[in-house]
Formats: sequence, structure tokens, C-alpha cells
Amino acid sequence: MLRFYTAEAVPTNVVALCGFRGQLWAACYGQGLFFWDGRRWHFQPRSPKYITGLSADADRLWFCTWMEGEIGFVRRERTSPIKIPLPRLVTPRFAYRNLCITADTSNVWVGSQSYLLCLDKGSKEQKPEWKLVIASGSISSIVSIKNGTWVASRELWVYREDARGFSFRAIRSDISITNMALDPSGKELWVSSDDEREQTLWRYETGNRRWEAVVKFPISPTSTVTAILPLKRSIYVSVGSYGFTATPTSSVQGGVGVYDRRGQQWRWLEGIRIRDVKSLAIFKNHLWIGGAEGIQAIQVSLE
Repeated sequence: MLRFYTAEAVPTNVVALCGFRGQLWAACYGQGLFFWDGRRWHFQPRSPKYITGLSADADRLWFCTWMEGEIGFVRRERTSPIKIPLPRLVTPRFAYRNLCITADTSNVWVGSQSYLLCLDKGSKEQKPEWKLVIASGSISSIVSIKNGTWVASRELWVYREDARGFSFRAIRSDISITNMALDPSGKELWVSSDDEREQTLWRYETGNRRWEAVVKFPISPTSTVTAILPLKRSIYVSVGSYGFTATPTSSVQGGVGVYDRRGQQWRWLEGIRIRDVKSLAIFKNHLWIGGAEGIQAIQVSLE
């Protein structure tokens, strides 16, 4: 386990983790943005306080915010973020409650409680070109790959863009989707769905549209799947409270589970100090676990 040294500030209520340019970044709801230099956590200056999601491309770390009227990005540590105003569809802009963000080669996708938005990455920050703004249900996750952009809002949708514009199609609406992530192969989605006190982990092959219910596991009624992290051999799943605000740990029965793809076995990880888990990431051969109580790192096999 990593040894943590005294930091400028201690990250808590960690709702998103993301690797970017050889560093690990943490979005801390109510605190702002932090980065890990290998020994200490440092606060990123002038970052918004209420960041709810992170996504990295080749040269920018993108973030979305909760009721701050903007998204934005940073290019490196200790530099001020570039902030981009959200469209005026909602007045005031501060009413946007953004939940997730994903950057692909040409677009930035933002999911909120009420809208799906798509930004042209080539547009100027001062006058951004929002290519798509449509009403939707609450969006928990977005995955953008070569054959479309997959959006989970309790239901699963796929959006595609061509010379005529955007088209979209409903994929599945008979399950209540709680989270989604892309497999390392780039050909499958791992999807969690809610069924009262039980969650189901699904594998969906995007090419042949085949669904497989992989495993079911119990959770408390006050918890949900907050992150899915697929690796080559294992699928890590975090469980925590709904939303971004910290919940008293005594009322949360969360943690981190792992599904062994070869042995087809599910188990809960032991020794996890974070009970209200919100985010997961792999960085420097460790599994990083973020939540209301802070951050924990444990060594795992990356096979």
C-alpha cells in the first residue's frame, strides 16, 4: 500500500479520479481539483469547487460542474483552468446539474440531470459551438467509441453523427441502468442495473448487440453502483451513496467488489477503509479508491 505524505490539503469527498500526463487527478466535490505528484496531493489553483466529472484526452483534462454554469479543462498542473460557458438553454446557466463528461477525438459530451450536450472541441472557448443540446433523463455515464456514443440514462441510447447530423436509437429500456464503462477491448460495454436490493452486472457486445447477465450482487437500498472499472482479467465495481454530497458513513454500506473474468467469481475486497465509495482508477500499478472519506490506494494485479 502506498505511503501518503503531508499534502497542501487533504482531498475528501472524491467523486472522480483520472490519469492525465503521468499524474493522477482527483475531483473533490466542495473542494475543487487536486493532483498527485507521486508523493503528495496538491491543490490545482482557481479550479471550480463543485466538479462532478473528469475525462482526459491527449492534451487536456476536462471537467464538468454542478450548478456553476460551465465546463472546462486544464493543460497541466498549477495552471489556471480554461472555463467554457454552458449554453443559454437553461436560465440561469447555474441551474445546470452536470453528472458526467466524456471527451473523444472531436467532441466533448456532457450529461446532466435534464440534458445531453455535445461541444465541438474546435470551437473557441469564449463562444463555444454546442452541436447538440437535447432534453433527456438523468444521465449517469457516457462512453464514446468508433461506432457511436453510448449514453446511459436509466435506459441505454446510442448517438451517431454523419454529414446529415446526429441520429439516435434506443438500445434497451427494460432494465434500470445505474452505470456503464468501456471494456479494454473497445468492443464491449459493462453495464450495471438496479433491481430493488440487488444489482446486475451485464456485458454488452456493441457489434452484435448481444447482452449477457454476468453476476448479481446485493447492496443496501441507500446505495448504488458509482463506478465500473474493467480490466483485462477483472471488473472492479464501486458502491456508495447517491449523489455527490458526503453521506454519514454509518448509513452507507458500500465498498468495492471485483468480478474475476476467468474464474467467473464475484467477491468483495477486504481492507477498504472508504465506505462511501464514489470513484475508481488504475494508476502506477495500484487501484485508487475515492470517496467521502478520502482516497485509498491498494496494489492489484493488472493481468
